[in-house]
Amino acid sequence: MNLEGVYKKIKNTKPQIVYISGKTSTGKTTFAHQLVEDLGYVSISFDQIVQKNVVEKFGVDDVPKAYVVAYRFGEPSEWREAFITGAQQELRKAILRGNVVVEGSMANPHTLKSIFSDTLSDFEFIYIHPTPIEKYTSRIYKRFIGGVRKGTSGLPKDFWPMLPNGELEKFKKTGEMTNDIENSIKEFSKKSQTESSERLRVLQEVFSDITVVDLEN
Repeated sequence: MNLEGVYKKIKNTKPQIVYISGKTSTGKTTFAHQLVEDLGYVSISFDQIVQKNVVEKFGVDDVPKAYVVAYRFGEPSEWREAFITGAQQELRKAILRGNVVVEGSMANPHTLKSIFSDTLSDFEFIYIHPTPIEKYTSRIYKRFIGGVRKGTSGLPKDFWPMLPNGELEKFKKTGEMTNDIENSIKEFSKKSQTESSERLRVLQEVFSDITVVDLEN
């Protein structure tokens, strides 16, 4: 099913909870905003819950580690438990206001299963897979340019080690997209696509009814 088909299905069936997942630059946020603006869904971001219930609550200095523990696995486990509890609380509060769309990049299916349990277990699971690779690479390309021009990172931290030394500074000065930058973007896109396939495989071992959408549609 393509995103247009998913949108029509949601519009017709009005599921109480919609969860949208996928790697960076696949359009999760854009689709979530469409559900909010067109269908009146209440939006929740797992990132904001990690920030509030882990980073701020425990005074975490290593912010990336907080996300790894919450979304994947690691210690201290109390961080993950605080994230799960916070996510459930936010979901239950949001449901009182209407149907809810949740955006996140959860890699650990068991953490996700813990969040969407009991009265929260009935939800529409949408996973946007970054394929075809040409279209995904184009999105990463635009995200890189837009991020640099706005003075933000734009892309995840695991992209930047792929960029040869000096290329970022050179681009900031000249705006020239060199072969080294283009090759780094292509390499990252392929890596992200491979990781997405593995993540989807692991998620499908726990969740049998995931609607998978690619970028062609």
